[in-house]
Amino acid sequence: MKSFVINLISDRESGLGIFTAADRVRLALEASEISLRHFDVSEVKRPLEGVNLIHINPEGVMALMDRVPEFRYSVNLAYWNWELPHFPASWLPALEWMDGVIVPSTFTAKSLRNAGIPVRVVPYCVKEIGARSLRAELGFARNDFVFYFTFDGRSFPQRKNPRAVLEAFEVARERFPQLRLLVKSVHFDEIEPCLRVWLGTKKNAPGVLWIDGLRGVDFMDSLMASCDAYVSLHGSEGWGLPIFDAFSLGLPTILTGYSGPMDFATRENSILIDARLSPLKRGAGPYQVGAPVALVDPAEAARAMVRLASDPGLARNLGARAKRDMTALSVQAVGQRLSATLSEVVGELLAQPVFKPRAMLREEGGILAEEAADSVWSVEPGERWRLLRRGLYGVINRTLGCENRRQVVALRKLEDRLRTLRPPSS
Repeated sequence: MKSFVINLISDRESGLGIFTAADRVRLALEASEISLRHFDVSEVKRPLEGVNLIHINPEGVMALMDRVPEFRYSVNLAYWNWELPHFPASWLPALEWMDGVIVPSTFTAKSLRNAGIPVRVVPYCVKEIGARSLRAELGFARNDFVFYFTFDGRSFPQRKNPRAVLEAFEVARERFPQLRLLVKSVHFDEIEPCLRVWLGTKKNAPGVLWIDGLRGVDFMDSLMASCDAYVSLHGSEGWGLPIFDAFSLGLPTILTGYSGPMDFATRENSILIDARLSPLKRGAGPYQVGAPVALVDPAEAARAMVRLASDPGLARNLGARAKRDMTALSVQAVGQRLSATLSEVVGELLAQPVFKPRAMLREEGGILAEEAADSVWSVEPGERWRLLRRGLYGVINRTLGCENRRQVVALRKLEDRLRTLRPPSS
C-alpha cells in the first residue's frame, strides 16, 4: 500500500485528561513506522495533506469544520473517548465528517455501536514514570500508608465521585489510623456549589492532604510516586488514565468494577468494588438525565482500604501483577497496534474503486435523493415507483463502501426488497 502521513490534531486548551491522552497517542505513533505530523487545532487554517487523526472532543470537531469548511472533505479519522453507555446525541453530527473512529476501550466502542461507520479499539499506551518521590516534603511518615486520588472539577461530579472517596477514607482511618489520603484536584472553584462546600469541609480533615491547581507533568508524576496505593470510586470512565498510570507504576489500586478500566483491571491485579447502576438525576452538557452511572458502597471501599493497608504482601503482589500486565500496553506495543490499525483503515478506504471522503459521498447521495424526490411527483403513479427505486439505488451505491458491516447487510437487504418492488395495481 502507498505510504501515508498521519496528521495528529489535538487541543492544548482542552481538558487536562483529553490533552494528556492525545499525548499518549503521539508517543505511540512516534514509536511506530508511521510518518507523523502533530498540530494543535488552533494551527489548522486549511486542509492538510495526508490522513487526519483528530483527538479532540466532537464539539471541537464541529467547531473546526465550521471554521475550516474545506476540512470536511479531507480523510478524517476520530480518536474519541466517552464514559457513558450511549454516545451523546448532541455529538452525533460530528460523525458526518469522519471516515472512521478509533476508541481506547471496548466500553467506548459499545457507546458507538450505532455510529454507522467503522469503530476500532486501540488502547492508550503506558508511559515511563521516573519521577522522584516527594514523600518527605509532603510530610508523610515512613509508616503512613498513603492513598492517592486525583480529579478535575470541570468533570461531571458523579463521574469521578470524590465524595465517595472521602467518605470511604474517613471510615477506613477510624480503623487504621496510619492511613493518609493525598487528593490532587484542578479547577476546584468550578465544582457545583453544594458539592464544593461539602468538599471544602474535608480539605483539612484528619489524614487528608489536598493540593489544588494546575501543575506540571513531572510534579504530578512525583505525587503519584510518593504514594502507596491509588483509589478511584468513579461512576464511569472511558479509559481512566490516572488508574492506568497507577497500574504501570506498580501501585496497588482500589477501583469501581465498571466501565473503561475493565479492559485492563481484573480481580487478579486490583481490588474491584462492586457497583450498581443508577440513572443521573441531574444532567449537564453531554451528560444527560437518566444516563446510568455506577454507585459504590463507601463502607465496602473502606474495608478494602483497611485490608490493603494492613496486608503488605497483598499490596506488593497486586502492584507487581498490575505493573507486569501493563507491559502489553507499552509505547512500542501500542505503537505497532495503532500503526497496523491505521494502515488497515486507510487501506480499506483507498481500496475503493473511486475513494471519496464520507462527507463528500453523503453530500452526493443527498443530492441524488433530493433530485429523485423532486421529480417523483411529476410523473404517473406507476413511474414514481421506478424513480424512487432508482434514487434509492443511487444512494446505496454511493454510500455502501463507507458504512460498517452491519449497515452493509441492512442496505443489501433493502436492495433485495427493492428488486421485488412493484408499482401499485391501481
